[in-house]
Order: sequence, then C-alpha cells, then structure tokens
Amino acid sequence: MTREELLAKIDKLETFDERLEMTEAFRAVKILRAVVELHKPEMMISSSYCVECTINLETIIYPCPTIQAIEKELVNG
Repeated sequence: MTREELLAKIDKLETFDERLEMTEAFRAVKILRAVVELHKPEMMISSSYCVECTINLETIIYPCPTIQAIEKELVNG
C-alpha cells in the first residue's frame, strides 16, 4: 500500500459520519493521520526510507514498522 493509498483510506474513515467531529473516534482518526503524515518516505537510490525513523545514519526502509502496524490494523481490522 502506498502512502497516498493509506492516507486516502484514513480520509474515508474521517468523513463517514460528520457527527463524529467531537467524539474520541474522530480525534483518533486525526491522530492516526498525523502519524502517517509524519512517517513519510524519502527516495534513495534503489528504495525509500522513512524520514522520521532514520536516526544517526541508521536507515529505516519505508514502510517503517510504524506504517506497517497501521496498515496491518486497517487491512485486518
């Protein structure tokens, strides 16, 4: 799943019922979107890495464990 596809799936969750704007569910969707926005891919020569997870020159390939966990829950949930 690409980052754009993941964000589109989150957007669908966000807009399914306008009455959720003040509920915990709506806040959770906003938080989830913020995490996905933060963990974005950056191109390297042959693959992408996660900007947020790459620390001290330790390159974490995208999708990073954070994005993988979110994808797993969205697909299996």
